[in-house]
Amino acid sequence: MKKFSKIVAGMLLAGMTMLSACTSAEQKNQDIYNYVYGVLYFTQPVEKATEMYVNKGFKPPIYFDDLNSIILALRAKKIDVIEDLPQPVADYICSRNQDMLARVPIDKRWSGNITCKMGVATGNDNVFEILNNAIKELNANGKLEVLQKKYVDAYLQKGKEPKPVTMPKFANAQTIKVAVTGDMPPIDLVTADGTPAGFNVALLSEIAKLKKVNIVLVPINSGTRFICLNKKVADAIFYTDTIVCDAKKAGFWALPASIQTTDIYAQYPIRYIGRK
Repeated sequence: MKKFSKIVAGMLLAGMTMLSACTSAEQKNQDIYNYVYGVLYFTQPVEKATEMYVNKGFKPPIYFDDLNSIILALRAKKIDVIEDLPQPVADYICSRNQDMLARVPIDKRWSGNITCKMGVATGNDNVFEILNNAIKELNANGKLEVLQKKYVDAYLQKGKEPKPVTMPKFANAQTIKVAVTGDMPPIDLVTADGTPAGFNVALLSEIAKLKKVNIVLVPINSGTRFICLNKKVADAIFYTDTIVCDAKKAGFWALPASIQTTDIYAQYPIRYIGRK
């Protein structure tokens, strides 16, 4: 009888443990719909972006035009999660902010990759062909992989910061103005003294050498990228495309017709950032 009682007690304990685990998982799934998400500048109007979140059962997100603002908002608990960052960017930020933690997407429907491209105004075919052909050549000859290791992988740990890259100059050559934001370190990075650096600048330096063009860097705010392109403040911008199946099929992240993008020059898993 005592043995039977022990078995029953064990079964009850196991059942309670399973119920507790299920309740915990259920609670976690519910929690993601109560989070306030912080989102860096979208390519689509805020109304359309908000509609997507609400239709999926989430709270309306809060939008930010630059990385510093969104990090401060997370630390101040105005948001719970920074969404949709390339993995190296999330790792870079978290290694320098010990109160933050990089995570895989909370909602599996939004798992996927972030691709890095360059954007050029539709109709500016000369600049587009120069940039796109250079990216193709640098990919084919293995230089993109070398740049990735030298300017991204090597600087993910705290204490190592990318050094400014020298941009070559050519007499009587075509000049291409490229906007940089510094909001995707170490990919798109601006040093403490305001000097553009990182992977994107190293890429531009290689493009300049390959195509014998002069490239001028134009520091801007992330939220003004498309305005700067359309108003010809810059000839090209850097653009990240979030590849998530259900959203991509709906064309949510489709670019405006006024912009064309180059081939992909880098691709990374999607990561979110939350507080520890």
